[in-house]
Amino acid sequence: MKAHGILIYRHFGSLNRGNEAIVRGTSSLLKEICGPELRIRVASRAPREDQRVFLPAVDAMMGIGNPWSGHPLLWRLHAAVEWRLRKPEHRVVWDSLQTLRWARRSDVCLSVGGDLYCYNTSHYSYPLQRIMRRLTRKMVLWGCSIEPDRVDEPMLADLRRFDLITARESITLAALRDKGLLRVRWYPDSAFLMEEDRQPLPAGWRDGQMVGLNVSPLIESYESQPGASLTACRELVRHILDHTDMGVVLVPHVTKRESDDQIPLRKIWEAFAATGRVFALSGDLNAPQIKGYISRCRFFVGARTHATIAAYSTGVPTLVLGYSVKARGIARDLFGNEQGLVLPVQDLTEPRLLVRLFAGLQQRETALRAHLAAVLPGYIRAAREAGWEICRLLHE
Repeated sequence: MKAHGILIYRHFGSLNRGNEAIVRGTSSLLKEICGPELRIRVASRAPREDQRVFLPAVDAMMGIGNPWSGHPLLWRLHAAVEWRLRKPEHRVVWDSLQTLRWARRSDVCLSVGGDLYCYNTSHYSYPLQRIMRRLTRKMVLWGCSIEPDRVDEPMLADLRRFDLITARESITLAALRDKGLLRVRWYPDSAFLMEEDRQPLPAGWRDGQMVGLNVSPLIESYESQPGASLTACRELVRHILDHTDMGVVLVPHVTKRESDDQIPLRKIWEAFAATGRVFALSGDLNAPQIKGYISRCRFFVGARTHATIAAYSTGVPTLVLGYSVKARGIARDLFGNEQGLVLPVQDLTEPRLLVRLFAGLQQRETALRAHLAAVLPGYIRAAREAGWEICRLLHE
């Protein structure tokens, strides 16, 4: 009997450790639940990035676009056509020829680009989804987060193409059901399932006394005051060094050229390197290795969603510098509400606000650790249940 095949698409490469964590968690889950004979292929926008990391449950990794990269004349023809395409949504289709080729051969096409619906470029994907709907048997939008006020008629038409939508937090679930979408289920982000890989600690690491800090260029575009997040993070590091005996580890989670966490983190490191209590993790670590360091922090403050998921899933009290529904929804599902645990970067108008919220995190440390220990087993079980939904689709 022919083995079932799944195509994971809208993956943008593993230098975004959140993308890597989703593919790792998802592929391992599906192999475990649906059986080792399941064939999993990943269409990646940056396959060279993925080749640098080991993804054991992925059977094939391929580029998304030009199928003639080995043929100079055809490659130039492809590039010339792409250059003439003016609309971004048309370029998305032209850049996805390999994805479309493999969609026809797959039983389920699973889009891990759920984050794309958070942004004002989500419509770029609509023509691609329309073509894929005609080519494949089943389509899944996996682990999405969507701002309720962004759900318009064109987006609804696109979302109706999917046989299953999994929302990773309850705000998105409610918004989509309110719009009449019935094939929507709530399951936590598959990155909660990713195992950590504990590497040796660097010299000077204060065991059990480190604060992890992640800042991203992305949140700067959401600031109401330019430079507010970087200023607030400098104030926080200064507060930790002056008023506690803890150290600070700077954690880059995305190191892509177009959005590199190392750039703002380097500015923080340069300001405090002489203290000997501020360290920066290498940008060459993979997602499980980064999670292994985050898990050994006492507290974590982060902007990247999947850096904070690494902290939550290992029981570390976490304060999120949020910019979208993702941060609010995940914190609300874990804790009942996000008060004192999520600081929208749009509200960061006073440099010491982050320091005050961190002080509140310190005061709640014992309660937060106990709460995470109590809720995480059930939360992670719920994330695993999503795998059975995919198995059901495979056999329909």
